[in-house]
Amino acid sequence: NNDGAAYWFPQSAVREFQFVSSGASAEVGRTNAGFLNVVTKSGTNSFHGEAFYQNRNGSLTSGDAFNNPSANNSQHQLGGSVGGPIARDKLFFFAAVEKNLVQIPYTVKFTPQNANLPIPQSILDQQGDFYNTNNPLVAFGRADYMLNSRNTLNLQYTYSVLNGGNFKGPSSQTTSASSNNKYLDRASQGTKAALT
Repeated sequence: NNDGAAYWFPQSAVREFQFVSSGASAEVGRTNAGFLNVVTKSGTNSFHGEAFYQNRNGSLTSGDAFNNPSANNSQHQLGGSVGGPIARDKLFFFAAVEKNLVQIPYTVKFTPQNANLPIPQSILDQQGDFYNTNNPLVAFGRADYMLNSRNTLNLQYTYSVLNGGNFKGPSSQTTSASSNNKYLDRASQGTKAALT
């Protein structure tokens, strides 16, 4: 299903990743194609964290090929993480969050009709400038407990939510009314426990 969340882990939670293009073993399950393996960060005996903000400024975007204004095309991406000890050498925590705000304008212009054919105003009112939005949020948390020198317990929680107006709608110019597009609002949660 291509209507899922744009990402599953905040980028500041990723310690390392690996692309496997073929030869997946049975532990991966449900795939005979490639997959992405992600290892997440964990807390340590010292507190550490990071924060970031990225912006695609609409004022740096030119109009499109149809001379429709695209100055409101914008993207804001922000997030951060923090980790550290709860009990030194024994219990650690790590948490991360990321939010993406995307707004892409498009213009609805219907195909000109025969001048003798009256078009209801309610239909003509469906023309104009509209926006696609894609605003996912993902949060991640984990705790690591050192049971003894040979055993570690790991608990993980992931929350992902995606909402978008005119989701996967057109960009630039279209002859389809925005009522043909859809609003997407969905969320998912995941938990994991592991004993190593």
